[in-house]
Amino acid sequence: MEIKVSPFAGFCYGVQRAVDMACKAASQGPLYSLGPLIHNPLVVAELEKKGIKVVSSLDEIPDGEAVLFRAHGVEKEKEEKARMRGIKVIDTTCPFVKNAQEKAELLYKEGYQVIIFGEKEHPEVRSILSYTDKSAFIMSHADEIGQSELQKAGVVSQTTRNREAFSSFCAEIVSSSVESRIYNTICLATKERQEDARRLAGETDFMIVVGGRNSANTRKLFEIVSAVKPAVLVESADELRVDELTNYDTIGITAGASTPDTTIRELIVLLKTYFGG
Repeated sequence: MEIKVSPFAGFCYGVQRAVDMACKAASQGPLYSLGPLIHNPLVVAELEKKGIKVVSSLDEIPDGEAVLFRAHGVEKEKEEKARMRGIKVIDTTCPFVKNAQEKAELLYKEGYQVIIFGEKEHPEVRSILSYTDKSAFIMSHADEIGQSELQKAGVVSQTTRNREAFSSFCAEIVSSSVESRIYNTICLATKERQEDARRLAGETDFMIVVGGRNSANTRKLFEIVSAVKPAVLVESADELRVDELTNYDTIGITAGASTPDTTIRELIVLLKTYFGG
């Protein structure tokens, strides 16, 4: 069996930056994380071993302690509340997410009806929404735009969305609005990862996508490759049913932006041990 691994699999810049910041801060004393730092249960569990306690609310953090703001960003009002209480903020928000927040705020202040292209319940989208005084519309499909004509539409995107889908969505916005301003806030790493996953799926018989099931970009990778070839999504090597792959000559592996290299290596070792090579 031949195993092909995408060169874009594993931690993206924003995730690596967040993990590095978290590990450095954890070495200096008690530390809380407002929600999981990244969308990978295995990594979050390892960070907990380093003393980083995940909480769902600022109310769970004593005054004066330190808190990590997750790579996906947090709502603007939560940041203000933390600073008012004297909580030390260690902001690991991905710079690409920061850019989307800033562009949404700019559009809002300039009088545009802000539209966020993304998943309504995703923490990144909720953080972007907070920079529009929660007045933005959140949409994930063009059919949500409706028949009514928008006067001034300002569009940003969740950073991990598909660029082709965003382009189609924006085309509908332009045709439905009197005036529109669009900021492409999808990060380059997402584009590269998705394009290479599609390429790899075309060159292999079966695809394995590795990453947290709660990760939007991992689920999108699985959606892309499974449209081309048979595929499976696993969070760790332990979940893979290797015996079901005996009929395939070439296996492709890609991974979400929150998947550590160690998980990818464990999967490769498992395959090589079972099939030889």
